[in-house]
Amino acid sequence: MGKHTPLALALSATLLQAHADTLLTIDVEAEPLPGESQLPVDSTILQPTTDAGALLRELSGATATRRGGKGFEPIIRGQQQNQLNVLNDGGYLFSACPGRMDPPTTYTTLAGYDTVTVIRGNRTVIYGGGGSGGTILLERTRPSFSEPTLQGTLTGGYTGNSDLKDFSADITAGNTDGYLRLFGEYASMDNYDDGSGNTVSSGYDSKGGGAVAGYQLTESTWAEVSLESVREEDIYYAGNGMDSPEADSDSWRLKLEQELDSGFFESTELQLYGSDVAHRMDNFTLRDRNPSGMMGMLTDSTSDTQGGRLLGYASWGSSDITAGIDYLDNRRNAERYMVNKNSGAWMANALMWPDVRQQQTGVFVEADTALNTQNSLRTGLRIDRVNAEARAAHQTFGSSTPADLYQTHYGTRDDSADETNLGAVVSWTHRYDKDAQLELAFSRSVRTADATERFIAAPGMSGNPDWVGNPELKPEKHHQVDVTWQQTQKLGQWSTTVFYNRVDDYINRYTDTGAILYDNVDARLYGLEGQLKSPLTEQWTLTADIAWTRGRNHSDDRSLAQIAPLSGQLALDWQTGAWQAGVRWQLAASQNNIDENSGLDAGETAGYGVVHLHGSWQAHPSLQLSAGVENLLDKTYALHVNSASMDPFNPDAIRVNEPGRQVWVKAKWQF
Repeated sequence: MGKHTPLALALSATLLQAHADTLLTIDVEAEPLPGESQLPVDSTILQPTTDAGALLRELSGATATRRGGKGFEPIIRGQQQNQLNVLNDGGYLFSACPGRMDPPTTYTTLAGYDTVTVIRGNRTVIYGGGGSGGTILLERTRPSFSEPTLQGTLTGGYTGNSDLKDFSADITAGNTDGYLRLFGEYASMDNYDDGSGNTVSSGYDSKGGGAVAGYQLTESTWAEVSLESVREEDIYYAGNGMDSPEADSDSWRLKLEQELDSGFFESTELQLYGSDVAHRMDNFTLRDRNPSGMMGMLTDSTSDTQGGRLLGYASWGSSDITAGIDYLDNRRNAERYMVNKNSGAWMANALMWPDVRQQQTGVFVEADTALNTQNSLRTGLRIDRVNAEARAAHQTFGSSTPADLYQTHYGTRDDSADETNLGAVVSWTHRYDKDAQLELAFSRSVRTADATERFIAAPGMSGNPDWVGNPELKPEKHHQVDVTWQQTQKLGQWSTTVFYNRVDDYINRYTDTGAILYDNVDARLYGLEGQLKSPLTEQWTLTADIAWTRGRNHSDDRSLAQIAPLSGQLALDWQTGAWQAGVRWQLAASQNNIDENSGLDAGETAGYGVVHLHGSWQAHPSLQLSAGVENLLDKTYALHVNSASMDPFNPDAIRVNEPGRQVWVKAKWQF
């Protein structure tokens, strides 16, 4: 499988270079900023999408792990989890599962969002501390009406193989003073078969919805409030030793924007947000993952988040300035129980998250300055004060306390940590002419250890290793440089980026004598990204992208775990009148650079090339019908990145095969 993939990827790179000499004139100012990709949520017809993490796989330079049909963990430049800043409508929502069954993108009702933007690398300080790998923004666009209006979108689809049925509605009513938007979606999916006909546990039932209301309070004041809830049941995870009988999320957002007539700032914006997530996982309700034993395992966990930020916008000379302060408070608790499968009796086993509270307060300022007609400069600085505490670390739960595990493996009983972290960005952009520009960006970002890395306390079962966080971890310090070239000529627009990231105190997971532990090491991450969009004729368009990342643990002289191989895609699309069709060739090279000591990599992987087809017909100005075939040749393949098992009886990492051939159809009605 995949023996021709390296050649195919080389051809992709050759195409990117060949088109550099002959390209169509397109003003680069209308295109995404360097290092940024954006995708309209509602317009994509390239593949069935089960959550926002899966949607990110369509963007260049981004990928995501697969655990089943839900729970796709985004990865950018070999970095994931809280190495990425993920904001839903301006606010944070954090996973409630210690094993990341439910990354924040899982609890997103896609029908209620308009765009997803991926900023690769650290290019701004305004979205929070950390974010060394990048920033993911799931955003809503504020509608504007000149007269009373009712508009909406109704969508329904079906995907074979997995028997996925999904329906959504997004309806907005408004006038010149404000609007009310209601949205909701329902999806039900069964287990799918891979290319070899093997059944992959991936079914789930999900429903979500919410409302957004905005109103012009005065000529200079705008207010907006939103509520969103997601309810999921019977979620099967092939990539974990447990499944999830239920997972719930409730979130709210409040925004106030005020234009000012005097003073330094021209306008201000206040954003407040909150989210409550509850998650249950076990190894016996949906499938008996321990059929030989009478005792099963169950974990109840919660993650509650509140926060906000105050922003001020100003113009000073040739600079546009954004300054502000933000605050984040996240509380997590996870209790693991042994359950008698005959009597149903529960027995306390472990405080996996011992009432962990993490608070972060940041102040920041960023300026975009036009130096002259050809050169611009971005400078940004932020300071974050971080406090982390495991408030139940000394509480006995089962036979021991979390502090006992910290003492056993690290020689400490610490239950708190305080940090002051400094981040900065400096980027210079030079426009050679209206069709070409060069960007050189430098940044420093600091990300603190998350609740799991610092305070997880899970004693091993049946001879398998303990899983214990390190209370004395230092924060990661990322020092990055990006060089990006963008150009347009006769056949289209292309860009290429080379990046290098030196990481001091990289938080490293490793295995040692019966335990999964964490320490700090020095690491390096580097790679390249390339993109091309070329209109060949009025009807035909060629697009291509390529991404490669290499990660190295310099302290221990081995590869970093969970680094995707050289990968890319070629797509050819045709459109005329009401008809549209396309073919996409998804490619990946083999990956032999793995970290066998981390417990994260499930081994080496072969390369692959997979073909997808899609098409649509605008049957009526209000009605679009679309269809496609994923994995046309029914190949058996899996992405290299995978999820670590949450099975205390078998902690080996598992790689989940992608679906075999599946045909899908979708209808979208707009009014």
